Amino acid sequence: MKYLLLMSLFALAGCSSHQALLFEQSDAHALQSASEFHVKPVKIDVSVDPRWEIEKSDWDQKLREWSSAYMEELVKSKGRRCYELAPGTASSSGAIIELQVLDLEIGHHSLFSYAPAKLFGMLTITDAKSGRLIYRAKAKGETTGAGYEAYTTGGRVKFALLDVARAVLTEVGNEKP
Repeated sequence: MKYLLLMSLFALAGCSSHQALLFEQSDAHALQSASEFHVKPVKIDVSVDPRWEIEKSDWDQKLREWSSAYMEELVKSKGRRCYELAPGTASSSGAIIELQVLDLEIGHHSLFSYAPAKLFGMLTITDAKSGRLIYRAKAKGETTGAGYEAYTTGGRVKFALLDVARAVLTEVGNEKP
């Protein structure tokens, strides 16, 4: 009986969730009436920490990989139409999703301990025609569901970004207006 109770407590502790988007400002009607979303590449405004497992020479490639995974999660979602918006291009319809990462902790994995990657940033959604801000939130992502990729720095950060992408999909709704 003690074993069953202890396992139940561990299961509850492991199922705790966090809020990935901390709402600041929203025009719910404009957000829900957007027919399509254009996703900009993620801006990661952090410097490489010398203690990280990433060589400075590999940093730019990692940034591209993480941004690509984030955008792919949104673009391949079912329901709402999300499109990739290449840097330097503009859209005249729908809404534009932009994520800027301001702080990043890459976490770690070793034989005896594990810490997930955590990121903090700002997420904005603007009307493509007018440029008017229709949604703004603080974004907090944490490695969740990474599986074997949790063993790697790149995998932990990737899944922290996917955590934010999934929160975006929840926020904008998964149905076409």
